[in-house]
Amino acid sequence: MSTIPMTPVYHLRLPNESPVIIKNPDDFDFEWYRITDLNRLAGGDMNGKNVAIKRKWNLRYDVIEHRELYKIRQVIFHPWLLFYEFSFVEDNIKKFHEIYAGALKYKKFRTGSLWHYKDATLSLIER
Repeated sequence: MSTIPMTPVYHLRLPNESPVIIKNPDDFDFEWYRITDLNRLAGGDMNGKNVAIKRKWNLRYDVIEHRELYKIRQVIFHPWLLFYEFSFVEDNIKKFHEIYAGALKYKKFRTGSLWHYKDATLSLIER
C-alpha cells in the first residue's frame, strides 16, 4: 500500500463555523505535560493524584504578515468562545484537537505602509 504525501495544512475552527486555513509555521513542536493536585504535607512529604495529561502545540513564524496574524487572532481571541478546533496533518493523517489559546507573542515591524511580525509564537493547549 502506498501513501500519498499530504501538504501540511493547519486549520483553526470555531464551533459551527468553516475552518480557517492558517499559514504553515516555520517551526511546529508539541509538549506533553501532567496536571496534578499535589500538596505538601506538614511533614514535608507530598501527596496527590493526576488530574490530566495534556498536550500543547507551539507554532513559530520567523515572519508573518498582519493579515495572516489577524486571521489567527480572530479565532483564538474570540470575545465569548473559549474553545475551538485545531487540525493538522501528522503522518498523512488529519488530526483534530479541541484546544484553547495560550500565549501569542511577537515583535512588530513595518515595511512601507504594511505591518509585519517577526519571531511570532503561538501556544495552543489541549482542552
